[in-house]
Amino acid sequence: MKHNLKFACLVAVLLGTACSDGPTAYVAKKQTVESSCTTNIHTTQMAADRLIMDMTGQCDFKAIGKMDIVIHQECLFAGTCSNTTTHVASNGDQLKSTWFSAVGQNSFDGTNAVFEGVETYVGGTGRFANATGSSAVKGTAKVDAASGGFTGKYTALGTITF
Repeated sequence: MKHNLKFACLVAVLLGTACSDGPTAYVAKKQTVESSCTTNIHTTQMAADRLIMDMTGQCDFKAIGKMDIVIHQECLFAGTCSNTTTHVASNGDQLKSTWFSAVGQNSFDGTNAVFEGVETYVGGTGRFANATGSSAVKGTAKVDAASGGFTGKYTALGTITF
């Protein structure tokens, strides 16, 4: 019986599907990342050399589905921005990522921001435990004059293996 299960698992892996004699197993597969995301900035702090922001929102990944996101971002006044993001799938699996934007990739006119950079996938939980890959990110953010809050939109295009 074990021999038949091993053979069936080998066939399943070759076909790119999962196989397990336990509760859950995942087979790593490389997928194109195409997502569109919206965010709301909830807290902003000004430090001596940076702007610190905490955001939540949602991304719609074509190959993965909708995921809630939580972002902690820091933009240095020298021009670079970086963040950590936790993407949470409907089943609770988490995809972790980091993002970096170099000098010259961001602009802000007091009301509107334009940004781009590279998001790198760095693991997570469940099916994303060993996730790797990266995406090019481009987006905009706008200050709501009435509330003083920010809303943002961005897209990501790249690849992920999980």
